[in-house]
Amino acid sequence: MPVRLRLSIHNIVYTTLLLMNFAKVRSLSSSTRNSMTMNNNNSNLKTSAKSLTISWFRQDLRLHDNPQLNAAVQQSNRATKNDVSKGIVPVYCFDPRFIGGDKYTKLGSQKCGVLRAKFILESVEDLRKNLEKNGSGLVVACGKAEDIFGTMCKSIDTEVMNQNNGNGDGDGVGIEPHVLVQEEPCSEEARVDKAVKRSVKTFKSGASGSFESVWGASLYDIDDLPYAEGFNGIPDTFTPFRNKVEKNCKIPPPRPIPTKASIALPKNSAVLSVLSGESENYSIENCSLSYMPSLKDLGYTQDEIDFAENPTTKGVMKFEGGETAGLRRVQDYIFDKDLLKIYFDTRNGMLGGDYSTKFSPWLALGCISPRF
Repeated sequence: MPVRLRLSIHNIVYTTLLLMNFAKVRSLSSSTRNSMTMNNNNSNLKTSAKSLTISWFRQDLRLHDNPQLNAAVQQSNRATKNDVSKGIVPVYCFDPRFIGGDKYTKLGSQKCGVLRAKFILESVEDLRKNLEKNGSGLVVACGKAEDIFGTMCKSIDTEVMNQNNGNGDGDGVGIEPHVLVQEEPCSEEARVDKAVKRSVKTFKSGASGSFESVWGASLYDIDDLPYAEGFNGIPDTFTPFRNKVEKNCKIPPPRPIPTKASIALPKNSAVLSVLSGESENYSIENCSLSYMPSLKDLGYTQDEIDFAENPTTKGVMKFEGGETAGLRRVQDYIFDKDLLKIYFDTRNGMLGGDYSTKFSPWLALGCISPRF
């Protein structure tokens, strides 16, 4: 990676890791993670339920170099092969606690302004298109994440049980859901994670689901940091951090996009009937492989929507959400225009689309990877 771009991304990494330190997020050691994996494998052996892998996209709206997506594929590969466990279920939730025109912070500002909401919508739409091109799909839902996952697991479980039993009385074999998501360092996301973990373990009596968060938002892996205390040992200023990690750490190579077969949706008709919204008894409102909310659905006023859809001509460039647009900007700035060579000279400029990379909107939502 060119030195000048690496300096810019180092700042993003440093800020992210400091957030983890301040929020006191506990990073699992490699040995603990391996132990969890072994426990999950052992639990699979003890139950006859069919494993269902759910890949929950949040701030990682891309297919390239996505640790969470790769971990979901690995989870699916470990499961006993059947028409439920083979493949994954990608999901994105528009959570009203974070996105919505009527959601405000304690200081009185909108949590998510209409321009950002439009960028998120474009990013989710692009993610769905890219998943569909690769033989999969994306379940999009509106609602609290724990409610969505609890209802989804219960609905799919009931449909699969009825299908397996054959007479509809619900005595057949159900599902064992495994939800994987990119780990986030802040308190609000951590509380939601706990609620989702609880919902997949309690969606029915005797449920045996699991929840796993996977770190993937930084240039360096947490386990590779050159500090005995891990991220708790990060210095208070950026320059000492950058100097030490550049000398002692290697940037992990980007992960490839998983194969089409590995991220395909499960073939089971009962599962697909719920995900597509075609189940007669167990379809979920505002949640399906075809559903996509509008800005109006998300609670924004018509004035706000008009403002978002008719951007000012004073803008230096058009910011379009999504992995496709993000990669296009990387190609344009670094390779087509070769602007890295003058980055130090132009980075503090205030006018023009090319005085800096402008990567930050796509990095913030994980549309492009810092390691790419």
